[in-house]
Amino acid sequence: PTSCKWASASSPKLPWPDRLGAAPVRHQRFTAAEYPQSMKQLDAWMNPKRMLWASVVVALVTIALKTLAWWLTDSVGLLSDAMESLVNLASAIFGLMMVTVAEMPPDEDHPYGHHKAEYFSSGFEGILIIVAALGIVWAAAHRIFDPQPLEQVGLGLALSVGSSALNGLLAWLMFRAAKQHRSLALQADARHLVT
Repeated sequence: PTSCKWASASSPKLPWPDRLGAAPVRHQRFTAAEYPQSMKQLDAWMNPKRMLWASVVVALVTIALKTLAWWLTDSVGLLSDAMESLVNLASAIFGLMMVTVAEMPPDEDHPYGHHKAEYFSSGFEGILIIVAALGIVWAAAHRIFDPQPLEQVGLGLALSVGSSALNGLLAWLMFRAAKQHRSLALQADARHLVT
């Protein structure tokens, strides 16, 4: 029996193995028959490849917005944010490549399939974050010895907040898709977007 008022004890549960380290799903709002058709269509559209393509597009948009914010304000903080968006782009492209490899059918060398290729994506993303951190430290150290006044801070921050909201929306969708498709690459990319 469940404590959710929409699911009965006889309703089929939607199984999601605990491969991603998330807590197992114990409650659901709808039975499988009651699940809204629009949500089924959205879930079907949100496959790992499409979500990572969306991540590439959003990364390009955020790079443009954050670079414009840095150019307007001359803020090292906004420059570091733009540099971090380059990491988002590189990790989304690499994740897309690894998801493409993971979708390949089993062969002689890989009798159980290629799904473990997604682990390389999450490791590569961690390495990129370290490289971006070193670049940010370098830029900040330079500015400590040569301080500059900030200009047009309001507009620059508005652009930065807008791009962060875009990243937040994408991360929310990617977490949902990662859970549904049990994709480590999507989960790693989504976690990176919210940090």
